Amino acid sequence: MKSLRFLLPLLAALLVSVGIFLPWMGAAWQDRALGHTTVQYETAPLHLADLIDHLKLAANGYSVVALTQASTRLSAQQAEEAAQTALNVMAEYPLCFFSLDQLFNPSLWTLHSATPFVAVSNLSVTSSQESTPSQDYFAADTANPSAAVFWNCSFSGSTGHQLDLILDDETGKMLAFSYRIPATNTAEAAFSMEDAVQMRQFCQQYYNLDAAQFSALLPLYPPGYLLPFTDQKGEQVNLSLRTSQTSVSNSSQEKWDFFVLSFNGAGV
Repeated sequence: MKSLRFLLPLLAALLVSVGIFLPWMGAAWQDRALGHTTVQYETAPLHLADLIDHLKLAANGYSVVALTQASTRLSAQQAEEAAQTALNVMAEYPLCFFSLDQLFNPSLWTLHSATPFVAVSNLSVTSSQESTPSQDYFAADTANPSAAVFWNCSFSGSTGHQLDLILDDETGKMLAFSYRIPATNTAEAAFSMEDAVQMRQFCQQYYNLDAAQFSALLPLYPPGYLLPFTDQKGEQVNLSLRTSQTSVSNSSQEKWDFFVLSFNGAGV
């Protein structure tokens, strides 16, 4: 009986210790087991699209997803070279806006970064008989999403001008651009229908499209134009060239106003 009296406290202490450490031991074993396990999530396959499908994706708008573990066809150096090539093509055409003959001359721009990302379609341009040509609105398109890898190549000029090119990872082609100048340069803000006609002609040559595929330009608000064409599938693609104004603030609450000219700006 005396021995049992001494054993009972020891047994109780042992049970308490087991109760404390057992969950930790179980968790540690589970962590070790999971440490050698790769959890995979199955997603819908991406649509393998050609250049025109990617151009349509850029025109209609997309969500930007960071590219972390996927590979790109272009290396960073190749993307930078493709951006310089795109500028050369645009300059030699030449694309000229705001009476700037050398707007896209590569020697006037300094490339700062080339960043890949996944563009996932979530918006589509929708039209109705009740809407006017100057109204374009967007509706969710989740039934048949598509995605592609794009590159955002950022340039700066010597007078506060900024330029972003969106490139297709598959072809290295320019799919969209955004050109920004300080809003104080109001003399450079003139925009006309001739600019849209020029852009349409460039698109015909650059994307190897037939002039007969394009229909009449449609005015937009803010000032700009839709450049609609019909692709080989019989679907309408609404390229756009438009102007807008935007403000940028830094951490010190300093604000700068910019005048923006964008091609396929819905996706940028």
